[in-house]
Amino acid sequence: MGDSDVVETGLSDHYLIYTVLNIKPMRPKSEPLIKRSLKNFNQKAFLEDLSKVPFSTAYIFDDSDDVYWCWETLYNQVIDDHAPIRKFYRRPRIASKFITAETRNAMKERDRLKKKCYKSRNPTDWEQYRQIRNKVVSMRRKSVQEHFRKLCVDKHGNQKKFWSTIKPYINSRKIKSNSRTVIKDNEKIITDTKEVVET
Repeated sequence: MGDSDVVETGLSDHYLIYTVLNIKPMRPKSEPLIKRSLKNFNQKAFLEDLSKVPFSTAYIFDDSDDVYWCWETLYNQVIDDHAPIRKFYRRPRIASKFITAETRNAMKERDRLKKKCYKSRNPTDWEQYRQIRNKVVSMRRKSVQEHFRKLCVDKHGNQKKFWSTIKPYINSRKIKSNSRTVIKDNEKIITDTKEVVET
């Protein structure tokens, strides 16, 4: 909890109680991903080594499963040398509900120009990247505003549906706070929760 207090509204005998929450967006846990690394892959060298593999030896077996096992083993020995298996960790992406196809295409163009300007160090390329970057920020901001505006309209009057939709965007971990609401009434300090509400 970041802050809490009461405000005199003048509309009734009771004070309006408010609370400011310190929340952080939840980040999904990293998931292991196993795939082949093509960083140093050389197609010409791979095909040359593959042509030297005696695949014909696989056909000494009568059983088709044994033939397949031998063929696969010989093939994997070559491809493991040229494209070894690596284990990566990545965070699963949560599908965004407010990124439109137009925004996504602009983001791809932004990333392309970013790589180009970082490689060329050309002021013209940098200016092109800066413009598309600002455009993406503006498009995304408008999309987010429109998404939550529509959300408030669609879920209006149904708090359960509203919070079930909002919940994925806020931290659901329960953090106990020792902070208390304290008010001063006629030189008397009130800390009891019940008395604060009734004051």
